[in-house]
Amino acid sequence: DHQLRLTIYVLSGGEIGLQKGTLEGIPPVAPHQNWIVSDYPFVNRKALRDHLAELAESSGPKCIMVINGEGRCGKTFGSRMVLACTPHERSVEIDVGEYQLSSTSLDAKKLAEMLVAGDKQFSDGYDPTKEAESVPDLLHWVVEQLKTQQVWILVDHCNRGAITEPAILLLRRLAARIDKGSLPGVRLVLVDFDESQQGSVGELFWGAVRRDRAKLPDADDVGRWCNSLAVAGRRACTPDQLADWSAEVFSGLDDFDRDSGEWYVQLSRRLRGAAEKILECQEQPE
Repeated sequence: DHQLRLTIYVLSGGEIGLQKGTLEGIPPVAPHQNWIVSDYPFVNRKALRDHLAELAESSGPKCIMVINGEGRCGKTFGSRMVLACTPHERSVEIDVGEYQLSSTSLDAKKLAEMLVAGDKQFSDGYDPTKEAESVPDLLHWVVEQLKTQQVWILVDHCNRGAITEPAILLLRRLAARIDKGSLPGVRLVLVDFDESQQGSVGELFWGAVRRDRAKLPDADDVGRWCNSLAVAGRRACTPDQLADWSAEVFSGLDDFDRDSGEWYVQLSRRLRGAAEKILECQEQPE
């Protein structure tokens, strides 16, 4: 049942995912243009979509993207769009939130090994009591493992307390190497990452990277989403019908509780309902 799976997704903070879904009757589009991601209506985020359309062919700091925003506004869900757009090359997904939930830490060595997808273990005399001092050696090792690879790396929940400061430093230094062109095949996406600290000489100036600010859809976003569905599906919907169906999505929506997740469940259900009404309209001839 879609609603049950959506409820689990919302209440788990995105930790328990949904199965990929599509809208029948709509011609296929490029992944970054999809209306549905992980079986959930993906309504807005034009900046994110535009970045993803260009990310694979980027170079330097444009190979790096930071996704930030307020709590429960779609940051983790945006990362699912990123993964849906990942080319057929290998991808690496690291979620710091998983360590937070299990009350364990993600230190620099664990992170380094995860960045190379766990293919190898770093064993060059690592001393956990001198974690910060090991960052240069860990960085060199990671770069050596990745320098000939085509890989997209996504690190979610970077602001959780489970990740250590040396591990964050390793991410910053890795980004600097990508910026310099040392890893032309690597794309790095960081979610909830603090980019305010400018690097020292030789490190990345974070102002140059791609940036997405997550936000929940508003009435205008939903209106455009509904109209684009009607156009793509060649459905004979009138402007008044589309306006009514868009308005129904938000009618009384704030009566539902956001903390429990019911607001998000209702939003998804209503967006799906609007899409179904659009697709029930007569198809226009080509």
